[in-house]
Amino acid sequence: MENTKRIVEINWVKMEVDLSEAKVIDQYKIGDNVKVLRKQYNDDYESLIWTIVAFDNFEKLPNIVLATLKVDYNSVKIEFIDFNSKNKKIEIAPLNEYDIELTKRDVIEKMNMDIVKKEAEVSDMKKKMETFERHFGKYFASN
Repeated sequence: MENTKRIVEINWVKMEVDLSEAKVIDQYKIGDNVKVLRKQYNDDYESLIWTIVAFDNFEKLPNIVLATLKVDYNSVKIEFIDFNSKNKKIEIAPLNEYDIELTKRDVIEKMNMDIVKKEAEVSDMKKKMETFERHFGKYFASN
């Protein structure tokens, strides 16, 4: 039988703790990455990496605000979710080192690609508006 007792020091006080009965309490702070298990349809689950962005210290329903990046082939979107005692569809756990799939450079590169795409869309729309004003202006002049 292995030894389940350990000496721990908390605020300069040494204690002997029986690890077989010890309860782990996770401590989080803003900016921590966490793994979220979220219930989908038909009892399916997805596991995503989220970041804690705020703590809402409401008296009746304390809340943790989480944000994640939804990354696809050519864009990045930010999604938010509230985690509190009423939200039964998600669980959070500490993130493991090997869970991080993206680098900051990857995300910025995808966001820059999205900016270029949106700027091209704006430029195209401005050209269409100029064409409309130039060629259809006479039609609407009587209105």
